[in-house]
Amino acid sequence: MQSCLYHQAEAESGRLYEPGKGHYGVSLHGFPTPLGQGSHQGESHTEAFSSPSVPNREPAIASSASAKPVPSVTSEQSGRESLGTGSGELSHSAVPQVSPSQLQATLKMFQQALAIAQAKNNRINQVNILKRIGIIHCKLGEHAWGIKCLKQALQLAQALRHPVSVGVILNYLGAAYRQTGQEHKALRVYLRALDIVKGIGNEAGVALLLNHLGAVYNSLGQSDQALSCSRQALETFHGLGNAPDGEATALHNIGEIYLQMRRYRQALAFLEQALAIEQKIGNRKGEAKVLESIATVYVRINQERQALELYQQALEIRREVGDSPNVEARCFDYIGAIYYKIGNRSCALWHHLQALGMLQAHNYAFGSDRFLDDTVAIAKLLQNLVAVYDRLGLPSQGMTCYQQALDIIGTFGENACEEAIHNFLEQEGIKNS
Repeated sequence: MQSCLYHQAEAESGRLYEPGKGHYGVSLHGFPTPLGQGSHQGESHTEAFSSPSVPNREPAIASSASAKPVPSVTSEQSGRESLGTGSGELSHSAVPQVSPSQLQATLKMFQQALAIAQAKNNRINQVNILKRIGIIHCKLGEHAWGIKCLKQALQLAQALRHPVSVGVILNYLGAAYRQTGQEHKALRVYLRALDIVKGIGNEAGVALLLNHLGAVYNSLGQSDQALSCSRQALETFHGLGNAPDGEATALHNIGEIYLQMRRYRQALAFLEQALAIEQKIGNRKGEAKVLESIATVYVRINQERQALELYQQALEIRREVGDSPNVEARCFDYIGAIYYKIGNRSCALWHHLQALGMLQAHNYAFGSDRFLDDTVAIAKLLQNLVAVYDRLGLPSQGMTCYQQALDIIGTFGENACEEAIHNFLEQEGIKNS
């Protein structure tokens, strides 16, 4: 059986090189993953928040005159590449957050490496370097360029008839499509990857892709297909006996599917199993994701106090592990939505404004989500709030809260305190506990 598609090859060739030490110690395993269609099962789902817009620039090839060493990717590393067993399509729970400046510096070094590989007509290195450049662009929110580079890597890998590389690249490409809301394209890509991985006998890779397919089918509303894929993934991971992270993701996916089907008892049963595994293996990010899903179930069955406690636990974990601002902001939005549902409008709106501030700071830090009109930017980011309410089954409340948030911002700006919001709502005659 082929080695698993992340833990071996990506552990070696997926990290960036460090001067004098052989690697930079900056992992390329993952960029923020989708929550698409309002789901947040595992971080292999589309993030609830829109990604920074793509800068209007070509990823230029850096000059080879730089004194820094250039990373190289060998054919031996390529041969050890594997899909792995984890939940994240392009991420791993142990991977630290990487700053945009670090990613930009790494991107330049891989662009140098690509220029050298092209000059030497080393197509194997070109495949691996283009793949890594594509991943970095996606991590930077530049998904159009990321997808373009991944497609170029895919074409070369296909020409070289290297099925392992083709499977790995298709896996990354599927994640990129999911991040940009292109679920149907992701579905086609994952199905192609599944055929390839089955052909090379990689059971762990098959299970991983079945998990991804389950998530995609669920986001497309095809619950029966989603459940079938996720159950097959769970059975395969269980048979492998050494993939608790994969089992946890499969259980989480199944719980999310039952949640979408409004079968809340079954959803809780599977989510609680997933939570127990994540806690046992010490996957704090995975634990936070499952806690959020369980909290969502409690909102749906009108147990808001329990939901609020679980979302707050998840937020504490997100902060503890240094999760991305987008994910932390999503937690604030969910907490705000619960306060809104129980009638505490001022506290709800304050939490939503906190989330908005985090998203703005994050996007400005990336330098790629600037708008000529701040009102347009605020409205775009507040759309995430509407998606959160949809996720919780509160669409009408979401639209009302969206308009009230705009009114608050128009009156006080983006940093209104809870007391000011409370007084404003009272003047407007809006019920507030």
